Amino acid sequence: MGPTFYGVGTGPGDPQLLTLRALAILQKVDVIAAPRTKGKNTLALDIVAQAMDVSDKEILYLDFPMKRNEEERRAAQEENLHLILRSLRREKSVAMLTLGDASMFSNISYFVDSIHSEGFKVDLVPGVTSFCAAAARLKTSLTQRDLPLHIIPAGAMDLDAALRLPGSKVLMKPTLPMQKIRDSLKKGGVLSETKLAENVTLPGERLIFSMETFEEETGYFTTLLVPAGKE
Repeated sequence: MGPTFYGVGTGPGDPQLLTLRALAILQKVDVIAAPRTKGKNTLALDIVAQAMDVSDKEILYLDFPMKRNEEERRAAQEENLHLILRSLRREKSVAMLTLGDASMFSNISYFVDSIHSEGFKVDLVPGVTSFCAAAARLKTSLTQRDLPLHIIPAGAMDLDAALRLPGSKVLMKPTLPMQKIRDSLKKGGVLSETKLAENVTLPGERLIFSMETFEEETGYFTTLLVPAGKE
C-alpha cells in the first residue's frame, strides 16, 4: 500500500459500528497505531480486535498522558509523532486509531500536518461519533431544521454562556462536577429535557432520559444532549 498514514475512527465502542472502509484499511495496513492511556487502556484497539484478527499486525502503542500540563502533553505528542514517522520511513503503512470520529476531538489532529509536511500521504477515515450514537440510543434527534447544533467540551468554557447559544447543544467529556452542570441546565430552563448517555454502546452503558432527578457523578465517556432553550 505504500507509506500512507491513515487516521481511522473506530466509533464509540460497539464493533458493529466500525465502518466497512475502516475495516478494509485496517486489514491491509502494516502497522496499527493504538493510543494507550493511564492503566494501559487500549479501548480503540479492543474494539477493532472484536471485529477482525489483529494477531498478524505490528501494533505501535502511543502513550497519551491524561493530564492538562501542556509541556507533558507536547512531549508525548512529539514522541508519538517520532514513532509514527519511523514506521512510515520504513515504508510501512500506518493506521492510527481513535474513538469516535477521526476529526472530532481526536489526537490524530496533532499529527496530520507534520506527517503531510514530511511528504507522506494522509487519509482520514470517518467514524460514528459518540453523540450520534447517544442520540440513537436515547431515541432523540440532535437538532431540527434551521437550528444550529453546538458541540461543547463541558468544562473548557463558561457553561452558562454556552447554554445561552441558540439551538441545541452536545456537552462532551465533562470535567465539571455534575451538580454544577445540573445548576447550569436548571438556570437555562432545560434540566428536565436534557438527556445523558454514559459509556454509550460499551459495557456499563447508562441512559438517562431526563436530568430532572439525576444527581450522580459520571465518568469521562459521558455525553449530554441539551435541547434548544425556550425563547
